[in-house]
Amino acid sequence: MRVLVPEAESIELAGPLAHYREHGYARIGRVIAEDFLAALRARADELMLGQVAIPGLFFQHDSDTGRYEELAFGQGWVGPSLHYRKLEKLERDGLFRAHLENALFERLAKAVIGNEVSIYRSTLFNKAGCAEPEKGGGTVLPWHQDGGS
Repeated sequence: MRVLVPEAESIELAGPLAHYREHGYARIGRVIAEDFLAALRARADELMLGQVAIPGLFFQHDSDTGRYEELAFGQGWVGPSLHYRKLEKLERDGLFRAHLENALFERLAKAVIGNEVSIYRSTLFNKAGCAEPEKGGGTVLPWHQDGGS
């Protein structure tokens, strides 16, 4: 399965990189193949529902009320649910790793950061839908600073 759409592998980056350096962001358009995006969405659901288990993944379940102050910390995977707000260490999953290591992202990272590129944290933030009103629509995330240097 292709990660990138065919034309993404040869995108000229000079313009987007100049815009990034001036404005702090750049648009490069749709570059991930639609079937690959569908596979990533399905894998996220499989992980949250426990249909695929990968040792060492980090899970944080949403609060029932949507209040950040009521999040339970340190529980990890608490059972099958699409109401996990965060999954971390996704580089351990082959599908997510292929997404992270695609050739276009490598070119962009090396152009901005240099050849010494590594992942600090590969995280999926999930905003659960409101199909179950009693579960709410995801926890509001207030401004905060994660640890790290």
